[in-house]
Amino acid sequence: MTPNDDVHSTKSFFIDCNNGAGASFDHVALDGVTVSDILDPIYISNDVVYSFFPLNDVQNYQGVSKPLVAVKVTELVDGVFIGLSMNHSVADGTVFWLFFNTWSKISNDNENDVVLANTPHLVFDREQFSNALKQRMFSFSQQSIAKLKAKANAEMTELPFPTTTKISSLQAVMAHLWVSITRNRNLKPEQEVSYSIVMGLRQRMEPPLAEGYFGNAVVFGRVETTAGKLVERNGLGWAALQMNIMIGSYTTEKVNEYLRSWAESPKLATFTAEPGFGLMTGSSPRFNVYGNDFGWGKPVCVRSGKATKYDGKLTVFPGVDHGSVDFEVCLRAETLESMAYDQEFLDTLSM
Repeated sequence: MTPNDDVHSTKSFFIDCNNGAGASFDHVALDGVTVSDILDPIYISNDVVYSFFPLNDVQNYQGVSKPLVAVKVTELVDGVFIGLSMNHSVADGTVFWLFFNTWSKISNDNENDVVLANTPHLVFDREQFSNALKQRMFSFSQQSIAKLKAKANAEMTELPFPTTTKISSLQAVMAHLWVSITRNRNLKPEQEVSYSIVMGLRQRMEPPLAEGYFGNAVVFGRVETTAGKLVERNGLGWAALQMNIMIGSYTTEKVNEYLRSWAESPKLATFTAEPGFGLMTGSSPRFNVYGNDFGWGKPVCVRSGKATKYDGKLTVFPGVDHGSVDFEVCLRAETLESMAYDQEFLDTLSM
């Protein structure tokens, strides 16, 4: 930690790599577990999937003594699972996948000098899991997403106030999940509900951060309403518009003010269940997940580890098929079971 020369007397924290300790790396073989044991179950087999990841239950603040990066390569009967854990105080999703993509290219390309030349220069700057929870992957095809986007935009233009805003594909799918999950939670109309979205700051800053900026550059945005207003009164287009307006409000000026305020009064970000009945989406469908090849072929699935799983945590990934999107959804068992019989929701999924 070093003091900065500014009027606010702020301090900077940095990582000292001089000891050359490197990252933690484990290689294990797991007898009797196949790829189908991961892909086939309706609900994600937490005991199996979580065992693939290192640093389970390690908190970010423990990075002063625990590894900041750890890898566990597990050999299955008919495949390989590469589990990568990274301290979220050091890096965000963009950095995570940049690291993973670069490692994959180096591993599967004999012309390493060429690979490294085409890789962005890295810039180093500035709960317990409840047994009542289950996880499931929900996949949305390119065609289904297009229909949800068209429906959201059509409903949005019918709202009783003019707007030229266009709802994006991801906003439409998140709004659809918000309405569907809230409906299947069977809440009272006056119950408060919310949706938090983790947004990247890289392109919101002026000038934008370097492409290879290696750090955590995200901010949390949130929309709120009641279950009755969301499900019974307003619906998809209205919900998507609230998200669109909130996301659009994070201008360069607002981001700079947020960063100045944080420097004056730093606060540790916490990943916990939202007050009331909230949802929170992290990650991005833009990350290069399925382009990784370590010499064993392209991935067939992606799963996340044990960290920050609670009722309402949604993690978004690109789907295997072009233009598709997958949501890894963690909810109470009764909510997921209700959604399994919700035909209105099921009709939007890739089967």
